[in-house]
Formats: sequence, C-alpha cells, structure tokens
Amino acid sequence: MTAFDEAMAWREERAEDRQGGWEARFDEAWYQGRGAYGGVVAALFTRAFERVVRAGRQPRTLTVHFCAPATGSARLSARAEREGSYVSHLSGRLEQRGKTVAMALGTWGRDRTGGPALGESSRPDAPPPEDVPVLPWLPGWPTFAQRFEFRPCLGQAPMSGASEARLGGWIRGAEPQRADAAWVAALLDAWPPSALCLLSKPRPAASIDLSYHFFQPFPLDVPDDAFFLYDARSTVVQAGYAEERATLWDAEGRLVARVRQNVAII
Repeated sequence: MTAFDEAMAWREERAEDRQGGWEARFDEAWYQGRGAYGGVVAALFTRAFERVVRAGRQPRTLTVHFCAPATGSARLSARAEREGSYVSHLSGRLEQRGKTVAMALGTWGRDRTGGPALGESSRPDAPPPEDVPVLPWLPGWPTFAQRFEFRPCLGQAPMSGASEARLGGWIRGAEPQRADAAWVAALLDAWPPSALCLLSKPRPAASIDLSYHFFQPFPLDVPDDAFFLYDARSTVVQAGYAEERATLWDAEGRLVARVRQNVAII
C-alpha cells in the first residue's frame, strides 16, 4: 500500500452505511503549516463520495471550502442529496469537536451519448520530463511536498519577483500511485500558488476553496509512475487574495482536469 493510500485508508475505519460517516486522523506527513494541505482533504472527500454514490457514475465536479486547519482526529460525513437517472448531487462535511473544518459538494454522473463533442487536446510546449531536473525538497518547505516529485519548466519560480503569476511543470508521486480521481485532486493542489511568483520574499498562503472539473474516466489508463503536466496562472491578485486556474494533462497530451481556487496571501 502506498503512503497516499494509507492516508486515505484510515478514513474508512467506521463506515456506517451508504450515507456514510467515518472517523479520520490526519498524518503530519501530509501537513502544510498548521494542518493537512488542501489536496489531501479534497482527496478524502473524493474517496468518501465514491463510497456513497450510485454505481457506474464518474466524478464531474468537486468543490471544497476550507474553514479551519485539518489536524488530528476529525469526523467525515458524506451523503447523496439527490440521485437522478444520470446525475448524483453529493455533499460532505469534515468536523472536529463539533466545529466545521471543511465542506464539499460534488457532482458524479453517467456518460451521455449523442451530444456535441469539443475537447482541448493541446498542452503547453514543455521539454520531456526526463530532460527536466527534479526540484529537491529543502528544509522549511511544506512537509507534504516530500510526497511528490516536482520538475518545474513552465512560468516562473515562487518569490522571483516576476511580472507574471504563472508556474508549473511535470509532477508525479514520490512513489508509484494509481491515478484515480482522488490522486488527481491531490496533484492539482500540490504546487505553490502561482501568485507567489510576484513576490520577492516568502509569505504564507492558504487555499480558501478549490473547485475541480474532471474530464476523463477514472482510474486513468496510465502507468502508476506516469508524469502529469501542470500549468497554473493567476490573472487577478488584489486585496490579499488571488484567483488561480490550473490545468493538468497526462504525458500523452490528454486534458485530465482543471481546478479554480481562491488563495489568501497572508
């Protein structure tokens, strides 16, 4: 079992029924600052929704709002609010000592046939991952970053004083990992916020919310050690907040997922 699957597995200790409830414990190996980083919380909701949704439905959207740091033990609840013939609407909540830590809404749906088709297949020009050096983890960086292999080759570096808020490159797990929707959710929140490229010295930042759109059936038909190309941009940064949009492609150029998030620059 991989470290990521272990991080998900303890969350299923007390499955109650199809309208599920679980006891969770957040491992400090996945922390960023005071609590677990947003991607692992989003992955938790993804796995929980997969437990309660009607069989045969794929993730289409997931929105997570972060209300407090996710630390120690917490209780996760997930339920299907409504399930139609094609689409399921899901909700979830993470609570600790009676207070809300995070909330989530998800849409899972069956494929529809006979409609129009339009896909964005071209990804940014980037050298192959084997030609891009691995970014080593350094003391002072978020603990969870050790769980990923970053190979930056798009945009600028954080705290470089750049005029453009863009960063990205190749990413995969530090160990092979099956590419399900939960893993893709984790990958899309692993990089630093692109708005940090505008700064010339370090400042903390935190996700307020994440809104994912998934475009491929899961699990993805890729090797467990596959690279993905990540490209993130912020075009509006003001009043201490940044709006960011990021896209993830597989190594064959297929569009996998997108995420929009609101980031607080602290």
